[in-house]
Amino acid sequence: MYAGYMGVSFISRVIEARTWSKYSHVSIILSPAETIIFCEFMRKTHPNYPDYDEESEVESWQDGGVVHNKHWGSRHTPGTKVDLFEYKIKLTEHEICKGIVFLSKQIGKKYDYAGVVGCLWIGRLFGIVHNLYKWFCSELAAAFANEMSRQLSGKKTWKTVPDDVVTSVVLKLSERRKVPMRGEQ
Repeated sequence: MYAGYMGVSFISRVIEARTWSKYSHVSIILSPAETIIFCEFMRKTHPNYPDYDEESEVESWQDGGVVHNKHWGSRHTPGTKVDLFEYKIKLTEHEICKGIVFLSKQIGKKYDYAGVVGCLWIGRLFGIVHNLYKWFCSELAAAFANEMSRQLSGKKTWKTVPDDVVTSVVLKLSERRKVPMRGEQ
């Protein structure tokens, strides 16, 4: 599942204005079952990786790069509006496993600041392209989808903005939420 955040910070507003969208950030939400599988994969390379058994979130974030959050929305301003999107055609177990393996290999990679600038502004002029060792939020979401053979759009991952993810014809709006206050999760 994908979460589309309607951020409230200055940077969020700039992204929303530049992309003509109400969405400034996207992340990948893992169901409780997917979270358990994800943690098992993480323990293969990080033996002390914690055990989570609730819905969790993988996102690329400015202060930390690609991270796995025990609680969705934990890095976002409480009260931020979030729309959740799921595939219209249910994912198979094989697709889910491919996606989880891919995500587990991305944890710890740095945030792709140059990619964001390249995607939103001058990249097309100066030929800034994808850095295999860094991700910005929608680039990670698109690559996750591609890894499962469920492309979200015809765009290259490094040209994908949050709106491209949430308006994909293969997804449907499944739920609306707000980021809970700290301690309410």
